[in-house]
Amino acid sequence: MRSLAIIERDRSFARRIGHAFETEGYDVEWFGAAAQALKVLRSRTFDLLVIDADRSGPELCRRIRSEALRNDVPIIAITNDASIHTETLLAGADESVIRSLNMRELLARARAVSRRAANGLSETAAYSSSDLKIYPDTMRVVRNGEQIDLSKGESDVLSLLIRHAPASLSVERIRTELSTAGKSLSRSGIEARLKGLRRKLGPDRIRNRVGFGYSFDGSDE
Repeated sequence: MRSLAIIERDRSFARRIGHAFETEGYDVEWFGAAAQALKVLRSRTFDLLVIDADRSGPELCRRIRSEALRNDVPIIAITNDASIHTETLLAGADESVIRSLNMRELLARARAVSRRAANGLSETAAYSSSDLKIYPDTMRVVRNGEQIDLSKGESDVLSLLIRHAPASLSVERIRTELSTAGKSLSRSGIEARLKGLRRKLGPDRIRNRVGFGYSFDGSDE
Protein backbone atom coordinates (compact mmCIF):
# COMPACT_ATOMS: atom_id res chain seq x y z
CA MET A 1 0.00 0.00 0.00
CA ARG A 2 1.25 3.49 -0.86
CA SER A 3 1.88 5.86 2.00
CA LEU A 4 1.05 9.56 2.34
CA ALA A 5 2.20 12.07 4.94
CA ILE A 6 0.05 15.18 5.37
CA ILE A 7 1.73 18.12 7.10
CA GLU A 8 -1.15 20.44 7.83
CA ARG A 9 -2.19 22.55 10.85
CA ASP A 10 -5.90 22.47 10.06
CA ARG A 11 -7.12 19.11 11.33
CA SER A 12 -10.46 19.19 9.48
CA PHE A 13 -8.79 20.08 6.18
CA ALA A 14 -6.22 17.33 6.72
CA ARG A 15 -9.06 14.88 7.27
CA ARG A 16 -10.63 15.89 3.95
CA ILE A 17 -7.35 15.33 2.16
CA GLY A 18 -6.73 12.08 3.98
CA HIS A 19 -10.17 10.68 3.15
CA ALA A 20 -9.71 11.52 -0.55
CA PHE A 21 -6.36 9.74 -0.69
CA GLU A 22 -7.61 6.75 1.27
CA THR A 23 -10.12 6.14 -1.52
CA GLU A 24 -7.07 5.96 -3.84
CA GLY A 25 -5.49 3.23 -1.72
CA TYR A 26 -3.10 5.34 0.37
CA ASP A 27 -2.17 4.68 3.98
CA VAL A 28 -2.42 8.21 5.41
CA GLU A 29 -0.56 9.74 8.35
CA TRP A 30 -1.20 13.28 9.57
CA PHE A 31 1.26 15.64 11.23
CA GLY A 32 0.00 18.87 12.73
CA ALA A 33 3.45 20.45 13.12
CA ALA A 34 6.41 20.66 10.77
CA ALA A 35 8.93 19.82 13.51
CA GLN A 36 7.08 16.61 14.32
CA ALA A 37 6.95 15.64 10.64
CA LEU A 38 10.65 16.33 10.05
CA LYS A 39 11.59 14.13 12.99
CA VAL A 40 9.66 11.21 11.44
CA LEU A 41 10.90 11.89 7.92
CA ARG A 42 14.52 11.53 9.04
CA SER A 43 13.92 7.87 9.84
CA ARG A 44 10.97 6.86 7.66
CA THR A 45 9.94 7.32 4.05
CA PHE A 46 6.62 7.97 2.35
CA ASP A 47 5.46 7.67 -1.25
CA LEU A 48 4.01 11.19 -1.28
CA LEU A 49 3.97 14.31 0.92
CA VAL A 50 1.22 16.95 0.99
CA ILE A 51 2.23 20.01 2.97
CA ASP A 52 0.66 23.24 4.20
CA ALA A 53 2.76 25.98 2.59
CA ASP A 54 0.85 29.04 3.81
CA ARG A 55 3.37 30.17 6.41
CA SER A 56 6.77 28.64 5.80
CA GLY A 57 6.28 26.37 2.80
CA PRO A 58 9.54 27.19 1.00
CA GLU A 59 11.60 26.69 4.15
CA LEU A 60 9.80 23.45 4.98
CA CYS A 61 10.45 22.14 1.45
CA ARG A 62 14.13 23.01 1.73
CA ARG A 63 14.41 21.25 5.09
CA ILE A 64 12.63 18.15 3.83
CA ARG A 65 14.95 17.96 0.82
CA SER A 66 18.11 18.56 2.88
CA GLU A 67 17.30 16.58 6.05
CA ALA A 68 15.17 13.64 4.94
CA LEU A 69 16.95 10.38 4.14
CA ARG A 70 15.32 10.32 0.68
CA ASN A 71 14.95 13.54 -1.27
CA ASP A 72 13.14 12.10 -4.30
CA VAL A 73 9.73 11.75 -2.64
CA PRO A 74 7.13 13.90 -4.49
CA ILE A 75 5.94 16.95 -2.55
CA ILE A 76 2.66 18.77 -3.20
CA ALA A 77 2.46 22.15 -1.46
CA ILE A 78 -0.94 23.72 -0.72
CA THR A 79 -1.25 27.47 -0.19
CA ASN A 80 -3.61 30.45 -0.33
CA ASP A 81 -0.68 32.79 -1.00
CA ALA A 82 -0.15 33.01 -4.77
CA SER A 83 3.06 34.99 -4.22
CA ILE A 84 4.93 31.96 -2.86
CA HIS A 85 3.95 29.42 -5.55
CA THR A 86 7.16 29.87 -7.52
CA GLU A 87 9.36 30.14 -4.41
CA THR A 88 7.91 26.88 -3.07
CA LEU A 89 8.63 25.09 -6.36
CA LEU A 90 12.19 26.41 -6.40
CA ALA A 91 12.64 25.20 -2.82
CA GLY A 92 11.89 21.61 -3.81
CA ALA A 93 8.12 21.10 -4.17
CA ASP A 94 7.05 19.11 -7.23
CA GLU A 95 3.68 20.83 -7.38
CA SER A 96 2.13 23.91 -5.75
CA VAL A 97 -1.65 24.24 -5.70
CA ILE A 98 -4.23 26.65 -4.35
CA ARG A 99 -6.00 25.70 -1.14
CA SER A 100 -9.45 25.96 -2.72
CA LEU A 101 -8.63 23.25 -5.28
CA ASN A 102 -11.18 20.46 -5.03
CA MET A 103 -10.11 16.99 -3.95
CA ARG A 104 -10.67 15.46 -7.40
CA GLU A 105 -8.20 17.88 -8.94
CA LEU A 106 -5.74 17.40 -6.06
CA LEU A 107 -5.79 13.65 -6.71
CA ALA A 108 -5.15 14.30 -10.41
CA ARG A 109 -2.08 16.38 -9.50
CA ALA A 110 -0.89 13.62 -7.18
CA ARG A 111 -1.19 10.99 -9.90
CA ALA A 112 0.79 13.16 -12.29
CA VAL A 113 3.69 13.86 -9.92
CA SER A 114 3.75 10.23 -8.80
CA ARG A 115 4.00 9.03 -12.41
CA ARG A 116 6.86 11.39 -13.09
CA ALA A 117 8.67 10.27 -9.93
CA ALA A 118 8.18 6.59 -10.74
CA ASN A 119 9.54 7.05 -14.25
CA GLY A 120 12.33 9.41 -13.28
CA LEU A 121 10.83 12.09 -15.49
CA SER A 122 10.71 15.84 -15.13
CA GLU A 123 7.56 17.70 -16.02
CA THR A 124 7.44 18.59 -19.71
CA ALA A 125 5.62 21.67 -20.88
CA ALA A 126 3.11 21.23 -23.69
CA TYR A 127 3.96 24.80 -24.67
CA SER A 128 6.90 27.01 -23.70
CA SER A 129 7.82 30.56 -24.68
CA SER A 130 9.76 33.40 -23.10
CA ASP A 131 6.84 34.43 -20.86
CA LEU A 132 4.53 31.42 -20.78
CA LYS A 133 4.81 27.71 -19.95
CA ILE A 134 1.80 25.42 -20.03
CA TYR A 135 1.53 22.04 -18.31
CA PRO A 136 -2.05 20.92 -19.04
CA ASP A 137 -1.53 17.41 -17.63
CA THR A 138 -1.19 18.95 -14.18
CA MET A 139 -3.51 21.89 -14.87
CA ARG A 140 -0.75 24.43 -14.32
CA VAL A 141 0.43 27.54 -16.14
CA VAL A 142 3.46 29.69 -15.38
CA ARG A 143 3.18 33.20 -16.78
CA ASN A 144 5.99 35.70 -16.27
CA GLY A 145 7.33 33.52 -13.45
CA GLU A 146 4.01 33.34 -11.57
CA GLN A 147 1.93 30.18 -11.32
CA ILE A 148 -1.67 30.26 -12.51
CA ASP A 149 -3.90 27.33 -11.60
CA LEU A 150 -6.44 25.98 -14.08
CA SER A 151 -9.55 24.02 -13.28
CA LYS A 152 -9.83 20.52 -14.74
CA GLY A 153 -12.36 21.80 -17.28
CA GLU A 154 -10.16 24.72 -18.33
CA SER A 155 -7.20 22.37 -18.69
CA ASP A 156 -9.21 20.02 -20.92
CA VAL A 157 -10.20 22.87 -23.24
CA LEU A 158 -6.66 24.28 -23.31
CA SER A 159 -5.16 20.87 -24.16
CA LEU A 160 -7.62 20.55 -27.05
CA LEU A 161 -6.84 24.04 -28.40
CA ILE A 162 -3.08 23.40 -28.19
CA ARG A 163 -3.42 20.11 -30.09
CA HIS A 164 -5.34 21.81 -32.90
CA ALA A 165 -3.39 25.10 -32.98
CA PRO A 166 -3.39 27.30 -34.96
CA ALA A 167 -6.83 26.17 -36.20
CA SER A 168 -9.96 27.71 -34.67
CA LEU A 169 -12.53 25.46 -33.00
CA SER A 170 -16.18 26.36 -32.52
CA VAL A 171 -17.82 26.03 -29.12
CA GLU A 172 -19.89 23.16 -30.52
CA ARG A 173 -16.77 21.37 -31.80
CA ILE A 174 -15.10 21.74 -28.40
CA ARG A 175 -18.24 20.51 -26.66
CA THR A 176 -18.49 17.46 -28.91
CA GLU A 177 -14.84 16.47 -28.55
CA LEU A 178 -14.79 16.80 -24.77
CA SER A 179 -18.13 15.08 -24.14
CA THR A 180 -17.92 11.40 -23.28
CA ALA A 181 -20.39 8.55 -23.63
CA GLY A 182 -21.60 9.07 -20.08
CA LYS A 183 -21.33 12.85 -19.84
CA SER A 184 -22.48 15.44 -22.35
CA LEU A 185 -21.14 18.93 -21.67
CA SER A 186 -23.31 22.00 -22.09
CA ARG A 187 -22.55 24.89 -24.42
CA SER A 188 -22.67 27.32 -21.49
CA GLY A 189 -20.17 25.14 -19.61
CA ILE A 190 -17.70 25.29 -22.50
CA GLU A 191 -18.18 29.06 -22.82
CA ALA A 192 -17.46 29.47 -19.10
CA ARG A 193 -14.22 27.47 -19.45
CA LEU A 194 -13.14 29.59 -22.43
CA LYS A 195 -13.92 32.78 -20.52
CA GLY A 196 -11.78 31.54 -17.63
CA LEU A 197 -8.88 30.71 -19.96
CA ARG A 198 -9.03 34.11 -21.65
CA ARG A 199 -8.99 35.81 -18.26
CA LYS A 200 -6.05 33.75 -16.96
CA LEU A 201 -3.91 33.53 -20.11
CA GLY A 202 -5.08 36.68 -21.85
CA PRO A 203 -7.16 37.20 -25.02
CA ASP A 204 -3.91 37.41 -26.97
CA ARG A 205 -3.34 33.70 -26.25
CA ILE A 206 -6.91 32.40 -26.47
CA ARG A 207 -8.24 34.23 -29.52
CA ASN A 208 -11.89 34.46 -30.51
CA ARG A 209 -12.43 34.81 -34.26
CA VAL A 210 -16.06 35.71 -34.87
CA GLY A 211 -17.65 33.14 -37.14
CA PHE A 212 -14.77 30.68 -36.75
CA GLY A 213 -14.31 29.98 -33.03
CA TYR A 214 -11.45 29.89 -30.55
CA SER A 215 -7.78 29.15 -31.07
CA PHE A 216 -4.55 29.04 -29.08
CA ASP A 217 -1.95 31.55 -30.30
CA GLY A 218 1.50 30.18 -29.58
CA SER A 219 3.44 32.94 -31.31
CA ASP A 220 6.29 34.37 -29.22
CA GLU A 221 6.58 37.94 -30.41
